[in-house]
Amino acid sequence: MTHPAFDIVREEDIPEVCGRIRLLRHRSTGAEVMSVENDDENKVFGITFRTPPFDSTGVAHILEHTVLCGSRRYPLKDPFVQLLKGSHYTFLNAMTYPDKTCYPVASCHPADFFNLAEVYFDAVFHPRLAPEFFRQEGWHCHLPDPDGELTISGVVYNEMKGVYSSPDDLLETRSIQSLFPDTPYGVDSGGHPATIPDLSYESFKAFHQTYYHPSNARIFFYGNDDAGHRLEWLDARLQDFGRREVDSAVPMQPPLPEPVEWSETYEASSPDARPWFTRNWLLDAPLDPESYFTWRVLDEVLLGTPASPLRKALIESGYGEDLTGGGLESQLRQMVFSAGLKNVAPVNLDAAASLIDDTLTDLAERGLPSDLVESALNTIRFALRENNTGGAPRGLAVMLRSMKTWLYDGDPLSLVAHEAPFETVAARAAEPGYLEGVIREGLIENPNRSRVILRPDPDHGTRMREAEQARIDRIAESLTESERERITEETRELHRLQSEPDRPEDLARIPRLRRADMKPGIKPCPRTVERAGDGLRLTHERPCAGIVYFDLGFDLGDLPARLLPWMGVYTAALLEMGTTRRDYVELSRRIARDTGGLHPVTHTGAVFGENRAATHFFLRGKCLREKTAAMTGLMGEVLTEPDFTNRDRFLQIVLEHRASLESALIPNGHGIAIQRARAHLHPAHRRADLLGGVETLFFLRDLESRVRTDWDRVLADLQDLHRRVVRRNAVVAHLTCDGEDRAEARRAADRLVDGLESASPCPQEEEDLPACTGAGEALTLPSEVNYVARVLPLTPAGCKAHGSSSVVSRLLQTGRLWEELRMKGGAYGALCGLDPASGLFHFGSYRDPHIRRSLDVYRATAEWLKTIDLPQEDLDHAVVGAVGAMDRYRLPDAEGYNDLIRLLAGYTDELRQRHRDELLAATAEDLRAFGASLEAAESGGVTVVVGSESALERENVEGLSRIPLMA
Repeated sequence: MTHPAFDIVREEDIPEVCGRIRLLRHRSTGAEVMSVENDDENKVFGITFRTPPFDSTGVAHILEHTVLCGSRRYPLKDPFVQLLKGSHYTFLNAMTYPDKTCYPVASCHPADFFNLAEVYFDAVFHPRLAPEFFRQEGWHCHLPDPDGELTISGVVYNEMKGVYSSPDDLLETRSIQSLFPDTPYGVDSGGHPATIPDLSYESFKAFHQTYYHPSNARIFFYGNDDAGHRLEWLDARLQDFGRREVDSAVPMQPPLPEPVEWSETYEASSPDARPWFTRNWLLDAPLDPESYFTWRVLDEVLLGTPASPLRKALIESGYGEDLTGGGLESQLRQMVFSAGLKNVAPVNLDAAASLIDDTLTDLAERGLPSDLVESALNTIRFALRENNTGGAPRGLAVMLRSMKTWLYDGDPLSLVAHEAPFETVAARAAEPGYLEGVIREGLIENPNRSRVILRPDPDHGTRMREAEQARIDRIAESLTESERERITEETRELHRLQSEPDRPEDLARIPRLRRADMKPGIKPCPRTVERAGDGLRLTHERPCAGIVYFDLGFDLGDLPARLLPWMGVYTAALLEMGTTRRDYVELSRRIARDTGGLHPVTHTGAVFGENRAATHFFLRGKCLREKTAAMTGLMGEVLTEPDFTNRDRFLQIVLEHRASLESALIPNGHGIAIQRARAHLHPAHRRADLLGGVETLFFLRDLESRVRTDWDRVLADLQDLHRRVVRRNAVVAHLTCDGEDRAEARRAADRLVDGLESASPCPQEEEDLPACTGAGEALTLPSEVNYVARVLPLTPAGCKAHGSSSVVSRLLQTGRLWEELRMKGGAYGALCGLDPASGLFHFGSYRDPHIRRSLDVYRATAEWLKTIDLPQEDLDHAVVGAVGAMDRYRLPDAEGYNDLIRLLAGYTDELRQRHRDELLAATAEDLRAFGASLEAAESGGVTVVVGSESALERENVEGLSRIPLMA
């Protein structure tokens, strides 16, 4: 495959991507292209620019948002949202990194794939960059009335206020910045809220003019589309450009003159809050394949499992409650290694830092255990072979992996063709002294290091808000009357622009799939189901490349609600406390050596047609086919021979889980708010809150005290819970594997199930939904933004789940809610959806500067739907998008597990097909009927807000029960 407009730089078959890769350069522009040709239907296109920032105004981040707000060929308010509405995308997003900005799209549908690529190409190279959208997405002075109160708003501005409210995000940012004072990594490419308003529109446009050019682009194709067509398509669109010299090189950080000590504060309302810290190293090694895999092995050795020596030393020290620092960071030009602890008493900060140094010195001198190294190598080797990218396309993972070297003018394929360099490193790692030498040179003797400490301060947030207000006051005081009128006019003009619909002729330019093109039938997922007593044996034969996936599930339906909050720490204890045969260190190494991992998952969901929950604990395992018996043997060992007697180890697990839940409160505030509101309305969601929500957090705080003061009783409760959970009754044994592996894998699974004991059912206990006084709850915590949820029970209002509800959700989420909450309100995200099994419809906002305004938007949605007059093409667009979501692409293991969950929830193929038929036949009248259902359900709705006390007081929010989350 050749094309006269491109020079072939290199081409070769790469088994790791199951295909051929061609590296090309566009002759006229110098644009670099990677074309991956294989049989993967999940096609990926991406454009990446080097975009090193020069300050913390967030220019790269704001530009990433704004280029998607209309372009030369698609002069709409937000073509991105039009794609969200009606595409079959499997990935559609953009990402700002510290030194690059990526614009990837993916789809399994051939026409849809190039539709997405078309809109994205025009967006990045020919954006409108109107000043109104700079103000909307970045920042602006907001003044609806000349005599009103001035404020500062903007989507990125509010997003970054949320980021800087999270101690985890703040510590990660400062850890990197501390090592790179002389490079772009020393500033925040996402933007600091105090600095974002320093960005001018002129600087914003100049940044695009400088960096968004084909001569500075890395363009990526992947999948089973025609490789020749890719180049024809690309060359036609590059004709507008010539070659340009773009100075975007990312400089190396010179050696630090001395180790860096960095200290600042984070907002903490709890009197028990303590400092967090990281020890960080700037690694001198260049990012070549062998150094990368050497440090990836060391990362796994030192921190990867509960038995890893550095992780073990930190957790067992008692100095802190959970790890922080991400280990290896390899997305920068120079790699970084970090480790630290959360919630360390100030008096122990120096001792904790010294513990890291002493542990590394001891490992370098005494040597690493060979079985520890072997286990780490197996873990990485398995991950590379499995190539499990979760919900992301595999092609996207290839693109991002190539950027680790390609972005810095290195070999783009050096980490993509990973087998040879990894095996070279594996051979060296097995040699005595090799990894120890790297520890000594890269960490112990490395002077390019830092320690970053975050200290709790209850006044931190107040100071930030006062500084913001002082800035606003200075601006307001400096304004003349004419300037206030100008800002008011700009505010009103932005609102008019946001409120006006796009012109039909402009909307018609967006390439779309048609409703008539949608397949009428559901995607089949063939399965074999066998009943064994009251248990279930389920098998999915899928192409799994010799990997066996096994899920062993235990029905928790009769487990009393009071025991559900135990499940997180109990299931972790099964895998992290050891057995009667071996301690947890040996157990962790054996799991890493013989499997691709054992993971506990607790799942609960409403059952279709019944007012109850299906609740299960799954022990999930995966391994190479030849290790199946070893894997099921280990699963049997942890399930039938656990040793819970180590009080100190169990306390460590409790502290880690509590810290993990607390760290998730701000990043997942929207999920917590929605889950909590649902918990007041349906038993399935009540159980979800008990299993992993706010109730779990409260339980863990109490359990920590009990472990310290009444261990014998805690141990007895733990052993009683184990007897109730692990029993052969109603067990689910689920396999996903290649057809040739099915028989042997089933025999191994059956041996495990047959070794379990039967037990009598647990006595039933009454379960009550939590009392909800007033209109709902306000879950308070230190945050500069809010997360606002409202949930409506449609079933009591007489509404039955109907396939058209997916169209409603798609229209609201990419239409009314997007425009009202994000474009006008400045929230980073808005979402809604119906759980068809429980009949609960939720609204939610993410990193939202408002509370009351968002609730007003939710409450007005019913009337908006009842009176909707939607053009037929807009309805068809939403139907197409909803079908795409229903037909979501999944890797084989996820496809099998998802089908298992459907089976347990009673979501039959007949019901799925009925919903699809209703979806494909959706009419505007269905939408209006849904609006009437929302209106009827409004009186029974529940509101939950996650936010700060100051925000609740500022907006005079009343009627919500206040529950402190960080007390």
